[in-house]
Amino acid sequence: MKRIGNLITKENITHDFCLTAIEEAARHKHKKLSVQKVFANIDKYADLLKEMILNDTFTPNKYIYEERIENGKLRKLHKPKFFPDTCVHHILIMLIQDKLVKRIDPYAVASIKGRGQMKAFTAIKKWITYDKKGTTYVIKGDIEKFFDNVQPDVLMECYKRFIKDKKYLSLKAKIVYSCKSLPLGNYCSAFDANLLLKEMDSVIRSQPTVKHYVRYMDDFVAFCDDWEKAKLIKPLVEKVLKKYKLKPKHTYQLFRLENRGLDFIGYRFYPNKIILRKRVLKGILNQTRRISKLKIIPVKDAQGITSRLGVATHCYSKKIFNFVQKNINMYVVKDIIRENSRLISYKMNGKSYKPKRILL
Repeated sequence: MKRIGNLITKENITHDFCLTAIEEAARHKHKKLSVQKVFANIDKYADLLKEMILNDTFTPNKYIYEERIENGKLRKLHKPKFFPDTCVHHILIMLIQDKLVKRIDPYAVASIKGRGQMKAFTAIKKWITYDKKGTTYVIKGDIEKFFDNVQPDVLMECYKRFIKDKKYLSLKAKIVYSCKSLPLGNYCSAFDANLLLKEMDSVIRSQPTVKHYVRYMDDFVAFCDDWEKAKLIKPLVEKVLKKYKLKPKHTYQLFRLENRGLDFIGYRFYPNKIILRKRVLKGILNQTRRISKLKIIPVKDAQGITSRLGVATHCYSKKIFNFVQKNINMYVVKDIIRENSRLISYKMNGKSYKPKRILL
């Protein structure tokens, strides 16, 4: 397959293109002072960004590290500076996104527009409903310490096989070598993961026994119709990952779907039903109890419970909704989110706004 060239050119890196990159990078970050500072003089910053990219004068700033517990795991997040770092990351992805999407697996779902968690959910629901034989057996695996074990040299070799534009590769190398691993929290990391794992996806999908396949970041699931042939897939996965100095986690599993169900993307899938994962359910119940004791509901909590309930709508959740509605006034929660959105909108346009009083 031909490598991609002519990415960083005057025709591509225009003032409007840089404006779009800044606006995309600022999504859900409008409260931050660093973002508001850029938006106060956005045309000036767009020109600065354009100059950095075309003249190759960009130098990555040091990441700010933050430790956070997610799904019971301690994760070390890398937070880049908004300008210029996050904006440059968005430019790099905007230049190659359409071309990259065409080359990766159609069911590699993470951080790609139109290919989110719900695409994986809808696909699995369809497969287990209409193809009972093809979903008899399930392979579920992930990669051991994926983000920590990705080496910069290996990642850059992947990009060199995909791209030939020297300016783009030079800019990408600055970002890749600014960290010893794949930085969790960097906008580029999800796309880097898709490029790295492209070969593994192809190897698994090419096996005759694999009828359906989906991957969410480094977690992958394959549905098979033959137990003995499915057992032969693990050595193939180990072989292809070894080329990238990675290996599957010890939790790699092969099981019959009707015996235990598939725990994936926040749900547990059975042949005849879908329920919430226990950890997700527990999170909804705990957050509901905590919010019910508050006199004033913070915006973050209002957004959090709304998001979690959105996840619950796709499976059997009548009892969950009844519990939440008994303890929280959801009309108030939605009002809080609406008022916060209006406040941000007015601030970004330099207007003053007095939020209306919300009665609990």
